[in-house]
Amino acid sequence: MSEMVSGPAIQSGTAAGLMEFTKWVVAKGYGTAAAWTPLRSAARQVFVTVDGPEFGDVDVRELDLDNYLERYQTKARGHIKTESIHSYKSRFTRAVEAYRHFLDTGQPPRAGTRRASSDARPSAPKKSRTSTTSGVAPTSDEQAPGARLIDYPFPLRSGQIALLRLPVRLERADAERMAAFVETLVVEPPGG
Repeated sequence: MSEMVSGPAIQSGTAAGLMEFTKWVVAKGYGTAAAWTPLRSAARQVFVTVDGPEFGDVDVRELDLDNYLERYQTKARGHIKTESIHSYKSRFTRAVEAYRHFLDTGQPPRAGTRRASSDARPSAPKKSRTSTTSGVAPTSDEQAPGARLIDYPFPLRSGQIALLRLPVRLERADAERMAAFVETLVVEPPGG
């Protein structure tokens, strides 16, 4: 069932609409501030870098993401760390895709879930996901009952982004066990 949203800004399909959408998602309880504030912040950073502070009229529906993010990376290079550029690009993409999905279907993201792609079919759980997410936990058929997970992008020194999928409530003992496990995965370069 479609959730009607009042106000033309959210339904405008513009960058200003995307900003309003990210606030609305949190206000209506479809996502947490912890998951959506970084997406809104990254979207603002990318829009301002590419189009300046008056970015509100950028048409998000017609935006060529690859081209736009390439322009962002070119303009941001030398001003922002490479790791941050990659994080902003990933978060921007998730925000835009979630907003486009909303504009196309009228469906807000479900609380605590990723948005389902338009070609999703009820089938066996998927083993992995790409970056086409709304930045929140996977659908209920992909996780244990009651275990809400959030994806956290973690920039590595190499410039790559590791994606950590962690429970909303992570206990210290589990964090310490995970740290010890990650330590076992380290591969030292030869002669180092």
